[in-house]
Amino acid sequence: MGTGGEKAGLILNGTAFRYDFGLPTLAAGPDYYKRAHFRSPTEDTDTPFQQAFNTDLGNEVPSGGEGYYIKTFLKKFPHAPGRMVLQDIHQAKETEELRMGFESMKYNFFDPQPIRGARIYYSHFVFTDWADPHCRRILRNTAPAMTPGYSKLIINDVILPDTGCHWQHAALDMIMMSTLSGIYRTKGDFRTPSG
Repeated sequence: MGTGGEKAGLILNGTAFRYDFGLPTLAAGPDYYKRAHFRSPTEDTDTPFQQAFNTDLGNEVPSGGEGYYIKTFLKKFPHAPGRMVLQDIHQAKETEELRMGFESMKYNFFDPQPIRGARIYYSHFVFTDWADPHCRRILRNTAPAMTPGYSKLIINDVILPDTGCHWQHAALDMIMMSTLSGIYRTKGDFRTPSG
C-alpha cells in the first residue's frame, strides 16, 4: 500500500470522515426515517445526509476512475484481444499508464451505452451506490447495446446473504442507504427483474 506515514494518513482521513460526515448523517436517521414512514430513500438528494447537512447535494456519477481494473487485467493478460475502454463521467487524463492498451471515454451510465456489442460490460461498486430505480435505469441503458448470446454484464458488488450477514456489512449497508440512497443487495435482490 505504501509507507507507514501514508497508511496512518489514510486511517486518520477515514476516521475524520466517519466523525465529520458519518455520525451526523446517522444521527439524522431516526427523524428522517420517521418522516419517510420508515421507507428506504430512493433519491440520492433525499437521504439523512441532506437533512444532517441542510444540503441538496446528491451522488456524483462515478465510473471507471483511473482504470485500476483494466490495468490489472492488462498486466495479467497483456495480449488479450479486443478493445478495452474505460468509461467515466470525467474523461481520464492522458497518462503513461493510460497508454498501456486501453482507451478513455467520457460517459454517464444514466445515458444510453454508446459501445455496441462488447464482449464484456464490467461494473464494480456501481449498483451499491444507487437505489433500485436508478439501477434499473443503468441496466436499461446497457441492455440494448449488448449482443444476445455474446455480450455479458459482470457486476462486481458486495452480495449479502439473505439472513445472518456480518455486522460490518450491515453497518455499511446503513451508511450507503443514509448517505447515497444505495443498498448492499442479496443474491435474490440481483435476481429480481430489472423492470
